[in-house]
Amino acid sequence: MTAMHIKKFINKFDNLKAENRLLKFVIIVIGIGCVVSSILSLQAVKYQKVIILPPAVDKRIVIRGSSVNAEYIELFSKYAMGLLLNYTPRIYDDQINDLLKLTSPGYYPALNRKLIEMKENVKRLAITSMFYPHILRINQEKQEIKILGLRIQTARSQEIEREEKIYMLNYQMINGRFYVDGIQEIEKK
Repeated sequence: MTAMHIKKFINKFDNLKAENRLLKFVIIVIGIGCVVSSILSLQAVKYQKVIILPPAVDKRIVIRGSSVNAEYIELFSKYAMGLLLNYTPRIYDDQINDLLKLTSPGYYPALNRKLIEMKENVKRLAITSMFYPHILRINQEKQEIKILGLRIQTARSQEIEREEKIYMLNYQMINGRFYVDGIQEIEKK
């Protein structure tokens, strides 16, 4: 009888070892499957494309990872320049607050100081400004945009400026988001 019990015990032990090996194999296969699935998901995100076409936009905007198409840059550069150069004394604060939301952290302090200095003159002299961009030249490699347009300014309903101006707007693209990284007026040659 003892030999029979030992044989049963050895048989059960062998079955448990085989079952244990099978379970280890299944766990390894599931683990490898999870890793492969994660890698494929990350690759798919890199090739994901978001196309935005709100009613105000008449061109196709494409955002792919951290890269965007020229239409996206053109749209946001016009928007940023509109916030900076189209204002009345009543809406100036809202315009600069919206512009500062588009500003890169490195350029924020300098632009904020400049806008606060301008605010005093805009309020005191009741300055109204309008800017009509005509030409945009986008250099995506240097991340800069040259904007040529007509700027008209009035103070207390008297026109004080009507002139073609050229602006250089530097930008950064961070996670598909447009940030203003510098704005300067360029003297005409």
